[in-house]
Amino acid sequence: MGIGFPPCVLRAHAGLLGFNGTEIMKILGISGSLRAASVNTALLRTAATLTPSGVTLVVYDGVGNLPHFNPELDQEPLPLDVTDFRSQLNSSAGVIISSPEYAHGIPGVLKSALDCR
Repeated sequence: MGIGFPPCVLRAHAGLLGFNGTEIMKILGISGSLRAASVNTALLRTAATLTPSGVTLVVYDGVGNLPHFNPELDQEPLPLDVTDFRSQLNSSAGVIISSPEYAHGIPGVLKSALDCR
């Protein structure tokens, strides 16, 4: 039993993204929960162990370190945590988000992270 897309779907999309089969396709996993015992983070970590050959799922654990997004402060020099997050996003072929619902929406920390991208 697998989680997510079947390996054949990932491989098919890998070609469209410029992966030639000798590279590892990196998928970034982002949890919308900061709890140490988060089910969402546990799901991502489990999914990371179930990826097919040639695909790696990296669970990003720095969402809680990102500053609150402020567009007026979105200029160089950026905080190191923001630079790292953007670098990880830009080096990934895709993103998987696992998040709890909070007041019929997403948690503020996740919204702020997505705004930082």
